Amino acid sequence: MSAATERLNELWKTQARSLAAKHLARKPYIPPCDVLDFSSSDYLGVRTDARLAEGASEWAHRYGSGAGASRLVVQFCDKLDSLESRFAELTGWEFAVLFASGFMANIGLFEALSQVERGQTEFFLDHRAHSSLYTATRLSGIPTQLYRHGDFTHLAHKLSTSSALHKMIIVESLHSMDGTFENADTLAQICETFGAVLIVDEAHSAAICGSQGAGWLACYPELKKHAIAVMFGCGKALGVMGGFVCCSKELQAMLFQSARSLIFTTGVAPAVAGSLWASVEVLFSEEGNQRRQQLYAHIHRVREDISKWEGLGQKFSLCGSPESPILGIVVQSEEKALQLSEVLLKKNLLVRPIRPPTVPKGTSRLRIILHSTHTEEQLFSLSQELKVALHDL
Repeated sequence: MSAATERLNELWKTQARSLAAKHLARKPYIPPCDVLDFSSSDYLGVRTDARLAEGASEWAHRYGSGAGASRLVVQFCDKLDSLESRFAELTGWEFAVLFASGFMANIGLFEALSQVERGQTEFFLDHRAHSSLYTATRLSGIPTQLYRHGDFTHLAHKLSTSSALHKMIIVESLHSMDGTFENADTLAQICETFGAVLIVDEAHSAAICGSQGAGWLACYPELKKHAIAVMFGCGKALGVMGGFVCCSKELQAMLFQSARSLIFTTGVAPAVAGSLWASVEVLFSEEGNQRRQQLYAHIHRVREDISKWEGLGQKFSLCGSPESPILGIVVQSEEKALQLSEVLLKKNLLVRPIRPPTVPKGTSRLRIILHSTHTEEQLFSLSQELKVALHDL
């Protein structure tokens, strides 16, 4: 090992020790077998559904294990086009383009948007938005204004002082760490007032919101008319991986010309596409409606239980919109969040701690994610054990 290599390794070792001392160190986490999962974003319980595995197997056997090339060199079959068309139809858009992940979809989308009259375009991004949106806007090279989370007065001020011809507001429909939905009515008014357009990341609301699972934006036609694109993540409720960018025919064409995360990477594997096809068939159906109804029944049940916890109000705060399957139990310190998670794990409950920099300093929390497949008994166990753990904190 060279002296230069040793110096770098020592530097990284020191940084790792510092993070560990602050209870901020991270590493891949494999939970014990048979724990009750209240941490993955498998909202509708299809991730382990046999039909998705069968779809993956069928497409892999028919078209191969890998795509073999970028789509623009060789696309493995026309069924991928059919999948995109089907998803666009179900979510109420003209076209959809499938990327390898939601992160890559956002990067490709904003690279395409950066081709719109440089010097005349400006982005306006909620400062609590997902990291992929930060990264995508930065890589695009387009000037980006950050506005305070949910502060539409601040957003309106930023828009009013902008001289850009193309003002583009960027939001998450459902914020993944706070569990809060955006205010659609106010956003629609702002878009109308300032002539702005909207880009929505629906990673955490895809398939769980809207009629037949069409998404959060589909619930608000007055807002949707201002939207130019939506990113639907496929690794949450859809149970697989990837990300659809839904948009107009014109923007779809620009994605194939400008999105390097699509052009210069091997296409989505047939197994992934086959599994997504099966997931779409399951979730955009009457069965999907039943799963959504069950999920919302669970949300109401757990929130009602927590609202009855007397005497614990000073030990935590609850964040998240009333209809959100994401519930944040904010306990402030990183150490307390880790401690609570460990206590619950001993009770066979997987509830992972979320710490800075994922959330702001002083807001460390347990993030509870409810699934349609949880049972009444499991929800009762969660409520009771969490109540005891907070009491003993």
